[in-house]
Amino acid sequence: MLRVFVEGKMDCELVVGLLRQADLSRPDITVTAVSGNLDPKRQTKRTSSILAEAVGPKVVVFDLEAGNIADVPPDIRQRENTSYCPAIPTIEAWLFADELALADSIPEGREGILSRLPAPENIPYPKMLRHYLLRDENIGDITFRIDINRAAARSPSLSNFLNTVQNMVGMKSTFEIISTGSKYIDKNIISSLISEVYPSTTTIFRMADGRSFTAGELMHEISDGTQLGQAYASELLRVARDLIKNQANHEDRRKK
Repeated sequence: MLRVFVEGKMDCELVVGLLRQADLSRPDITVTAVSGNLDPKRQTKRTSSILAEAVGPKVVVFDLEAGNIADVPPDIRQRENTSYCPAIPTIEAWLFADELALADSIPEGREGILSRLPAPENIPYPKMLRHYLLRDENIGDITFRIDINRAAARSPSLSNFLNTVQNMVGMKSTFEIISTGSKYIDKNIISSLISEVYPSTTTIFRMADGRSFTAGELMHEISDGTQLGQAYASELLRVARDLIKNQANHEDRRKK
C-alpha cells in the first residue's frame, strides 16, 4: 500500500484526479489530506507524527515557492521509505498545467487570462489565481478534462510526482522531465525568446526531412512539451553554447 499525503482538502481532490488521469487510480494507492504544512523544514509536531505513524511507503507533496526540483537536497527528497515531492510553486499550479481543460470553467469575460498565462511553475500566485478564476468550481470535475501528458510536459514538478508514484508501485516511469545538469529548462524563457521574432509566421526551424516551422508554431510546440519542441530547444541551446564558446576562444586568441 502506497500512501500519498497532501496538505489540504482541495489538494486531495486535485491529486486524486491527476492520478486517475495518469491511470494510477488503484486500490493500493491512497491520498490523505493532513490539514497542515508538509514542507520537511516546516512541519509541526502534529504533521510529523501523522507521517511517522503511517506504515509503509509514502509520498509527501509539499509547496516549494522558490527554486526547482534540483534545489531540494537529495537527503530531503528521499528519507527511508518516504519520498518528498515539491509542487512548484504551489500545488494549485498543477491545476493550470493544462489550461485548456479550464476553458469551460472560467467566468465570462475572463477567458483571455488563460491565453496569457506563463508556464505553470512561473505563475506568481497560483492560489490567488485559482480563487479568482475557479472560485465555485469542483476541482475533481475539472480534472476529468485534463490531458495528463500535456500537463506533465508543462510542469516538471508534476512529472516528478507522477514518476515517483509509478516507481514506488513498481511501474516504469512514463513522464519525461527535460533536464540540463542539475537544473531544469524553463520552457517559458525559450518561448519568450521566440515571441520576439516578428512576424510570428517567420520560418525559424527546418528539420533534416525538409519540414519547416514558424515562430508561432514552435511556441506552441515548446509550451506543450512535444518532441518537436524539445528537439528545437535542445538545438537552440547547443548552437548558443557553441557560438558563445567560439566567441570566448576568439577573444582569448585576440588578447594573445
